Amino acid sequence: MNVVHIQKEQFLRRVRQLVAQWRWPVDAILLVLGKASDEAGEHKVLAMHHWLLGYEFPETLILLLRCGRVVFLAGASKIAYLQQIACNEVTLMTRRGGAAGEPVVDAEQWSEFASIIRGGRGQTRLGMLRKTRHIGSFAETVVKEVPALAGVEVVECRDQISMLLAPKDIGEVELARKSAFWAQHSMQHLF
Repeated sequence: MNVVHIQKEQFLRRVRQLVAQWRWPVDAILLVLGKASDEAGEHKVLAMHHWLLGYEFPETLILLLRCGRVVFLAGASKIAYLQQIACNEVTLMTRRGGAAGEPVVDAEQWSEFASIIRGGRGQTRLGMLRKTRHIGSFAETVVKEVPALAGVEVVECRDQISMLLAPKDIGEVELARKSAFWAQHSMQHLF
């Protein structure tokens, strides 16, 4: 039994919502999450992980394409959890490399991932959270390598992600109400 349960229908609904709201001048958005750390400044990336999946998956790349396709690049254990959302719109890539003495990112796999980013176009605009502070060699390498990819122009997408996360659906509003109620209740009766 999986300890992590990802709600596939919610994930797919939110991907469709993302595609419907996509008015941004980018062809794809890359979310880079490094190692779990209090020193990392990956707040919007974490918010996107929670919004899409309900969980955060450290050392994971999520590529959101304008067409509605989502590509995950992560370690084998994380990919095992992400199998719950596998479907035609979702591509799961198990990360190679990173073992002792190996490059952090496998060159062949990185080439394949770059090809997916370009999507057969000569020039692609890729949105990333460029001012985010990442912890870990995997995330740092990816952030350094992406702007060097041929045919990929990297632009900041902080505002676009903020606009996407701002509206709340009925379930999110209800959870906020419940948490506010219980926070108030605990403050009145326990402290």
